[in-house]
Amino acid sequence: MTEDGKTWQSDVLEIQGHRLRGGPQMIQLSLDGKRLYVTNSVFSTMDRQFYPELVEKGSHMLQIDIDTEKGSLKINLNFFCRFWSRT
Repeated sequence: MTEDGKTWQSDVLEIQGHRLRGGPQMIQLSLDGKRLYVTNSVFSTMDRQFYPELVEKGSHMLQIDIDTEKGSLKINLNFFCRFWSRT
């Protein structure tokens, strides 16, 4: 619950000390189907309009490991690419 008691928000994941911002925008599946790469940036012009915090604090790319035998996904905490930032 947020402070107003009316809306709900899950805990925001931090990877390597960086809080994840925005939402998944572009995704790419590896050719072997075992890794999914996800960025939170659309394009800089759209980021300025919809996600101004990304322009100030930078965007990022994550890797999600896929276990095709178990049918599970897991964020790889050792893979974190941070893109531009003004700070």
